[in-house]
Amino acid sequence: MGPEFVALIYLAIGCWVLAAILALVNLIILANIKISQRLKKTHGVVFLVYLGFAIALFAGGFNQNFFTVAIAVFGIPIMVASHFVYLLCLRRRVRVQDKDERSDMC
Repeated sequence: MGPEFVALIYLAIGCWVLAAILALVNLIILANIKISQRLKKTHGVVFLVYLGFAIALFAGGFNQNFFTVAIAVFGIPIMVASHFVYLLCLRRRVRVQDKDERSDMC
């Protein structure tokens, strides 16, 4: 095991720590954002999908070959981060719409 492999392991651990934090933030944003119930359910399903992938990874469901494991190890945190960015953009769009609606009332 060379230093490159150790660096790769540290990178994967860092990605997963960040993904765990962002997953919690995603739930908080999802609980507090003012969108339709249907859209909330859709984002809840997206959350459950990457949670299911993470559980499958740690339960040994991706033990086919190195490529599959590598895609899962780095793909799941990328999914979580992408969902976080999308929820932030959605939150901003909703806030701008609410602000515009309030200014129209005055």
